[in-house]
Amino acid sequence: MLLFENQIPFFILQKMYNVASGHKTANEHVVASVLGKILKDNILDIPITAEKNDYPKKIHHLLHLFHWWLRPSEKQNECSTVGSTLIKQLRLWLQVIRKLLEEKWKCQTDNNQQQEQSKRWRRAVEYYEAGVHFKLPQKSSHSPLDIEFENGELRIPKLIIDEKTSYIFGNLLAFEQETAQFGDDFITTYITFMSQLLSMPEDVTLLSRKGIIEHHLGCDEDVSELFKNLTKFRFLEMGSRGYLKPVCDVLEKHYENHWNRWFAWLRHKHMTNPWLILGLVVAAIVAISAVVQALCSVIPLVHGNHSKKT
Repeated sequence: MLLFENQIPFFILQKMYNVASGHKTANEHVVASVLGKILKDNILDIPITAEKNDYPKKIHHLLHLFHWWLRPSEKQNECSTVGSTLIKQLRLWLQVIRKLLEEKWKCQTDNNQQQEQSKRWRRAVEYYEAGVHFKLPQKSSHSPLDIEFENGELRIPKLIIDEKTSYIFGNLLAFEQETAQFGDDFITTYITFMSQLLSMPEDVTLLSRKGIIEHHLGCDEDVSELFKNLTKFRFLEMGSRGYLKPVCDVLEKHYENHWNRWFAWLRHKHMTNPWLILGLVVAAIVAISAVVQALCSVIPLVHGNHSKKT
């Protein structure tokens, strides 16, 4: 049903539904609702929220409809759309500036671009070692693509991975590649992000332990390989980062903060031992008591000297 090469124009599906159901005037939204229910109940392990009247202006085929339902929430879309537009405009201006400015300024522009492109998504274990907490969203998400980062918490909707996952995402990526003129690359962005996040089996193990990944493949390495193979379809350029650019920027700032890494190292390596924690608390109490006692012994002497002078 979701194979990109075999997609049937939606108006034909609509006519087939009218014939099979005995309806003469069932509109495409009614047909879309029925097909969406079939997808959710029988084919997909990917949660989709097909709300009432949540349809594109024109439905081209079933894969297009499914792609529409998977889009991230409007809040993230608005941010990413504005960000993507600005990035495209800046790139055009940079091309003009390169031709007009002197060699010195060209070098400076190139350095700035390299610094921008150096920002990238990292492995889950790397983020974890920098103090990032992986959690599920506090409430049900509009889409599995609704990824947020706030107050050191990276919230990712749960993803169930099985033998159909590669087939589904592969066809969605093919759809985005063939319809690039529409500018909808959120599946490509999501797959690129997840492929970086799950680069190694240890990353899959970590996110499985956090309840974000549930897979029914042979081993954790198979999950990493699945996403690596998916990026062969279409890989997002690191300079854009799509709708997840705001998340990428704040994640990178958190990762580059040395204090975050130090506290995470302290918590992961030492704070898991309750006796060590108790010892640190006792040591802190003793140190504070010593300081207070020293102050109490010094204050009367200061007051005594002050009274003698007066």
